[in-house]
Amino acid sequence: MNDEMIQEGVRLILDGLDLSGEDVRATPERMCRALKELCSGVGVDIDKHVFEEGIFEIDQSTIRVPTTFTEINARGICPHHLLPIIYRAEVRYAPRKKVVGLSRIHRLVRILALRPVLQEQLVYDIANTLRQKLDCPVHVKLSGIHMCMVSRGSKTDLDAWVTTELELA
Repeated sequence: MNDEMIQEGVRLILDGLDLSGEDVRATPERMCRALKELCSGVGVDIDKHVFEEGIFEIDQSTIRVPTTFTEINARGICPHHLLPIIYRAEVRYAPRKKVVGLSRIHRLVRILALRPVLQEQLVYDIANTLRQKLDCPVHVKLSGIHMCMVSRGSKTDLDAWVTTELELA
């Protein structure tokens, strides 16, 4: 990521909005840091940062119930407006021959959310990644509060928009 280009872009936005003065003097640097943080999942190697040494073989007969992770909090930005989204995820998988370390599911959701991505694509990416790594049925439910909808456009209340990916077999 190029700090100078991001900051220059923010300066152009501020100029275009005719905003100047002490209140916005440090805005380009602040916004650059914020955007870099909200996009810090871009380019992250999921295999290395999530699954390396985190998948374990199991005896299929010992686990007969789905493993469920609830209230996974994550943040990201909308690719259409570059405004924040606050997510809450629930991930469930039915182990067959592999399980993943408990913190790995949280890490996966958080890293994938830190990419400018549509919520529907994020749900698919989480589910598909787990299906590929664990070779088992996966269910993902993702709620998102989109600031692009709350603060502009439809100006909805703080409703969470839910998308789900479900595999039953």
